[in-house]
Amino acid sequence: MFCLLLAVGLVSCVSAASTTPPHSTHHHATHVTHHHVTHESSESEYFSFSYDPTSHYIAAKLRHGCYLYQTNAQEQTDVHTSHGLHTIETTMLNLIDSDSAKVTMSSSDLHHASTKLSHFCGSVSSHIYKLN
Repeated sequence: MFCLLLAVGLVSCVSAASTTPPHSTHHHATHVTHHHVTHESSESEYFSFSYDPTSHYIAAKLRHGCYLYQTNAQEQTDVHTSHGLHTIETTMLNLIDSDSAKVTMSSSDLHHASTKLSHFCGSVSSHIYKLN
């Protein structure tokens, strides 16, 4: 019985050894190519918009200033739809980016025109511009 167990144990060891892949002593060199990639700096810009239905002004606030746009009769209706609001915002951004004249407005004048937008523009109240 002991011989049978010894024989089964030897067969198991030989079987396990024959299924294990041989360890290679040959060294494989890996060549890594490093590409130097030029990274562009990231850009970000944030706009906030607020509409005052009493004065009919809409304001766009950026880091460096607050821009006021007086809506006309049609825009006063359009501002209440997503498409209309986006159209007015696009108009404002185009005016901000253009070289068109921007009239400086004092924080006191803004406060008289719209208390709501005066609070909205708060932190940039020294740089208020009227677009139209």
